[in-house]
Amino acid sequence: MTPSLALCHLLAAHPTTVGSLTERHPAMKTNTTEIPTPAAGEHSHWLVALIEPQRERSVRAWLWEQSGIPSWLPVERVIRRRGVKQVKTAIDQPLLPGYLLIPALYFEHATLSMARGFRGFMHYERQDATPRLVLICDALLGPLRAIETNLSDPTTRRKYRPGQVVEWLETTLRGSLTTVVALEAHDHVRVEFGGLGTAVVPEDFIGPT
Repeated sequence: MTPSLALCHLLAAHPTTVGSLTERHPAMKTNTTEIPTPAAGEHSHWLVALIEPQRERSVRAWLWEQSGIPSWLPVERVIRRRGVKQVKTAIDQPLLPGYLLIPALYFEHATLSMARGFRGFMHYERQDATPRLVLICDALLGPLRAIETNLSDPTTRRKYRPGQVVEWLETTLRGSLTTVVALEAHDHVRVEFGGLGTAVVPEDFIGPT
């Protein structure tokens, strides 16, 4: 399931009204660069904030620094090569560009309307054409949290998996088969080496069967 489909499935749940929430407002935090992500279960309901493209991080930082408003920006950790030396750098890019999840109890907080890039909250139309605020129960966000965790796991970005049978592309064993034993750092893998134990080789030395 793609991230976008995951969000659509979450939004399809039966919504409740903001007025029915009884969460207690947490203590404010200001003048800090740390932006914590609320843990699962910390807030009972969430709103989907619409954010201008590429402003998700700046809006999130501003809300926290100005009024201590927490939020959740699901991200995917990806590796980019930068500079002349093509140095690998880990970057957290938004998993759902243009969206930011904000605890529902902050719905009427004055700071929201002052955030540059904040375009309001997601609504849907009822059968009588009356717009209604999309409100997501925290329990329904479990699949999205799992997607974020899996996409940020280094092993999910690797070409091969332990136990996978692959073909040698280099060395005198070219054309023969071997098995990946473990994933090593710097795009290397440990493989069985011709019945002589194991060897750590670059991923480019092997290929899928």
